[in-house]
This record gives sequence, structure tokens and C-alpha cells, in this order.
Amino acid sequence: IGVDATLEGTANTLDNSLAIVVADGGTVTDAGAINNLAAGSITFNGDGTLVSDNNSSGGEIITNDGAIIVNSGAGDLVTVTSPGITNQGTGSIAVNGGTLTYNGTITNTSTSANAVNVAVGAISNIDDLNTSAGTVTIAGTNTGNITGTGTAAIDISGGLVGDLVQGGSGATDVSGSIDGVLTYTGSGTLDLDGTVTGAVTTSGTATIASTSIDSLAVQAGGDATIDGATIVTNATTNAANLTVDATLSTTSITNTASGVAGALDVNAAVTGNVINSGDATIAANVDGSVTTQANGDTTFDGNSTVSGALVTDANGATTIASGTTQ
Repeated sequence: IGVDATLEGTANTLDNSLAIVVADGGTVTDAGAINNLAAGSITFNGDGTLVSDNNSSGGEIITNDGAIIVNSGAGDLVTVTSPGITNQGTGSIAVNGGTLTYNGTITNTSTSANAVNVAVGAISNIDDLNTSAGTVTIAGTNTGNITGTGTAAIDISGGLVGDLVQGGSGATDVSGSIDGVLTYTGSGTLDLDGTVTGAVTTSGTATIASTSIDSLAVQAGGDATIDGATIVTNATTNAANLTVDATLSTTSITNTASGVAGALDVNAAVTGNVINSGDATIAANVDGSVTTQANGDTTFDGNSTVSGALVTDANGATTIASGTTQ
């Protein structure tokens, strides 16, 4: 399709199994559905437009089993207008430059390792990217929420402006930034080395080494490990495990739920107060106070120094091994 040219379907459905290459300013459109079949590809090399249901009469969506590729330059915009986008089979959506903008929901069921891949550039203005299979990779920027279920894997090394909710079994890696909240309930693993401006909540298995988290909540059944220097406004656990194997700076760690599975295990220095009404073992320095509340059981089992107050409330228990100083 040439510069500023238009390819428009005439049979109320556009089924594509060939390679469509769209030059700057080009348009692909249809009054009905656009089905990019497994052998098909639609590639944009500049500004462009992709529109299904252009008469707004039937609710026909864009379905992709092949490849939709944005190879545009910085500042170029590919605008998609459709009642919905479904990426399925082994289909892929790739942004290798420029911005793909779409005001709607992208549904991914593709099993491809490159199901949605923002390598450079951005996907912007989406309401939600819902993925249940394959891998979503954001090395550029995604503006809009991402929700994972099923076997979905998610890798964010760039920026997400929105919330990430992952309940899928695929690996979740965040080494970039999330300007929103992160909620992890998946049965795989969360590896968080990036930054999160909002709250991080996990009831799954997580390793964390982040220079900036607003708050961390490890909920029932969760198992989180601080394995790199981490800064978090405050941290809480409830019937869950939190292991501190690297320095943690926080206002406070609050560990609750005595008598059920879950414990706080501190093996590296903590800057901040520790408040325990569950089971806690401390084998490192605490630059703050340690308070054992009712039903709490706190054990110092190594050479530890507590800079602040050491308080044990009624019905709480504190065991101090030799070498612990205050």
C-alpha cells in the first residue's frame, strides 16, 4: 500500500493470508471484520491506520493469527480503531518502533513466545491487555493495564504505565518500572528487580530486589524473599513467609498470624522497625525497634544489634541468644 493510500475490503470481511506492507500514511480498513490469517502479515512502516467495522454497525473485531508489525520511526503513530482485538493461535503483535495506539481491550490467547512484543516504541491508550497464554514482553512502553491468567508469562524490562495483575502460571519478570500497582497471585514465580510506584501484593512465590516500592504485602500462602538491596515504604505479612537475605530499608515490617503457616526470617540488616505478632527469627542488625506483640514469638539467634527499643507485650515471647545487643 503506497504512501497515503487505502486498502478497503468490499465484501464486509477482510481475510488476509498474504504480506500487506503499509507505507507512511497508509490505511487498511473494512466495514466488517479484519482477519489476519496464520500466513498473513500486516506491516506498518510509518504513520498508519487499521480499522475494522468502519461503519460502526456490526461490532466486527480484528482477529490476528499471523503477524501485525509496527516498524515505524520515532514519532510515528499507527492508530487502530476496532470494537476489539484478539491475538490467537500463534499470532504475534510486534512494535519495533513508533507507537501503536488503541482505545480498547487487546485479548491474547496466542501461545507464541512473542505473542505481544514491544521491543522499541510503545503501545498506548489501551484499556486492558488481557493475556492467558504465550509471552507478553514490554521492553518499550505500554500505557494501560495488563492482566495475566492461564499459562501467561509477562516480562517488563521497559515501562508499564498502568496496573499489572498476574494470576497465571507463567514466569513474571519485572526489571523495568511500573507506574501503578502490582498484584501477584500466580502459581509461577515473580522476579521483581524493578521499581513500582504503587503497592505490591503477592500471595505467590516472589524474589525482590527493588530500589523503590510504595508498599509490600505478602498475603496468605505467599513466600517472598528479599534477595537484593530493597527500599519499601512499609512491609506486611499475614500467614505468609518473608525472608530477608539482603538489606531492607523500610518504615516498618509488620508480621502477623501466629500459629499458622508463615514466618519472618531476617538474615540481613533492616533499617526500620519490626513489629511481630507471629513467628519471627532475627539473625541480623535492626536499625530501629523490635516489638513482640501478643501471641508473637521472636527469636534472636545470632549476633544482632537492635538500635531502638526492644519491647515484649503481654502474652508475647522473646528469646535472645548470646551476642545480641541493644
